[in-house]
Amino acid sequence: MDLALIKQLMVDSLDGGDDMSAERLRYTLARAQSATDLWMLRSDLYQHLSNRHSQSVAAQRINSLRHCFSGWVSASQLNRV
Repeated sequence: MDLALIKQLMVDSLDGGDDMSAERLRYTLARAQSATDLWMLRSDLYQHLSNRHSQSVAAQRINSLRHCFSGWVSASQLNRV
């Protein structure tokens, strides 16, 4: 999967949040230079989503992104979500 597409899918998972936290996260995602950088930003995304929605929604959205990182991060990292 293309790095730009992964970024877009992560931004899309924000669900249009327009607060400062969402804007900061969009900026950080846009500046990420590698899939590893994006993989590490999952915790920030999780935190934002759990504050905006709930922990279960956040976990569901984060888990739905795991497949995007196949081939970019090791399988052992993918299994530690």
